[in-house]
Amino acid sequence: MKLVFLKPPHKAGDFYNIKNSSDCALAMCVCFVVLCGQYKSPKGGSHMDTMIFGLSLKTLSSKVDELVEFIRAYSLKQKELWQQVPYLALQVDSRSGSSYEYSLAYQKGFWRIESSIIISYYSVVVDCATGRLVCMANTSEDARASDLIRCAARLEDLDANAVLNELRKKVQEPHFKGCDIVKSETRRKKIQQGLDLKELYVRNCTLSQL
Repeated sequence: MKLVFLKPPHKAGDFYNIKNSSDCALAMCVCFVVLCGQYKSPKGGSHMDTMIFGLSLKTLSSKVDELVEFIRAYSLKQKELWQQVPYLALQVDSRSGSSYEYSLAYQKGFWRIESSIIISYYSVVVDCATGRLVCMANTSEDARASDLIRCAARLEDLDANAVLNELRKKVQEPHFKGCDIVKSETRRKKIQQGLDLKELYVRNCTLSQL
């Protein structure tokens, strides 16, 4: 499944590149969630019986739940790929200079999800040890459904293989200009030994200890 928005979903028809009817229903859910903050319940009766796109809000709500569970499962199934991210992130960090994105990966074992950004704040990260999507503000908690729905517009951000390919590409790039290569490599090895960082990441503490 792939949902692609070519422009912000300001109205019902603003989604494109939907592959099948099931995806279309999920895309409508995303649109509904975006609009629900402006939605007002009609007078009399239950607002859950209101029809949007020919579907009741109750049906749309269940589709939203399906979408969220799909995203969670999609990430979890890539556990063995996510486990490779921290080690490669360190290799890249030692060549391109210090980066919070990379240090978060090898120091803490979390990879930020670009499409979860809210005004320069990342709300969702992947726990590279498990593939679980968690809340950036409290990594012991699952990522919120509302934040995962935002990620549905760019599921490629949750493609661990694509992340790994990009990191491998950057590892092949030369060190940044003016870099002391010997010092950089010494720093990398010291960090790797200090963290006992393996090619497949394993967390040596519980999330509550982070």
